[in-house]
Amino acid sequence: KIGNLNLFLDTGYIFALLGVNGLEKEDAFGELTRTMVDLGANFFVFEHTYDEIMRNFNGALFWMNQGNYDIQKASRVLKYFLENDFNATDVEMFIIQVPNIFSKYKIQKVPKPTYSKDIQYQIDEQELKKLIIESYKIDPFFDEMLKDETINKDIESIYSICKLRKGRVAYTLKDASYVFVTTNKSLARISTLVQSTDNAPFSIPPCITDILIGTLVWLQNPLKTSILNEKKLIADAYAAIQPDPSL
Repeated sequence: KIGNLNLFLDTGYIFALLGVNGLEKEDAFGELTRTMVDLGANFFVFEHTYDEIMRNFNGALFWMNQGNYDIQKASRVLKYFLENDFNATDVEMFIIQVPNIFSKYKIQKVPKPTYSKDIQYQIDEQELKKLIIESYKIDPFFDEMLKDETINKDIESIYSICKLRKGRVAYTLKDASYVFVTTNKSLARISTLVQSTDNAPFSIPPCITDILIGTLVWLQNPLKTSILNEKKLIADAYAAIQPDPSL
């Protein structure tokens, strides 16, 4: 079971809960989150992740007020507001409602562990950053300068989880106690290298995807499988097809 499991959500997961990735994703992620709450999981967001989320929203509001943005280079948050005909007042109201969503899903905002504490559990941040950048360079549109702050925030989250675990190798979710949940598959894959020297044939890395934890939860709660999988399938199909609103 996943009672007392502490899950720290990334920006992408929160965006999905807020509906930024579409109503279908909002529905699917909401169902998954409610299921995990019912199973006893605890949800958190690091303060630096929360700050990044609000910076995205305030940045979108700034460009909407400016009016001279390039839609091709706009963030997904700005595109969401534009596609749904939000005006500046609508965006302000949306931002005000964010704490209500956190309350709805019992998500707590917490600070990261003190940097100077538990130094023995500190990971090599520079090496992790190098691996992340190398992975992202596969994308021809990747801009290291533009993504630098986001990458640094992701690294903060991973080393924070490692510190909270205090070097403990986790073979199950319950053993893990602390996990960073991301919608970024590349980040989750790279995080598996953080404990590569533990000589463990398999362990729960500090960062896993929403898909992996969703699969594990569904396996433990088969009665929910049909509902959750149906919503996930609808969301993925809708995202792939991109039908117009009338259809």
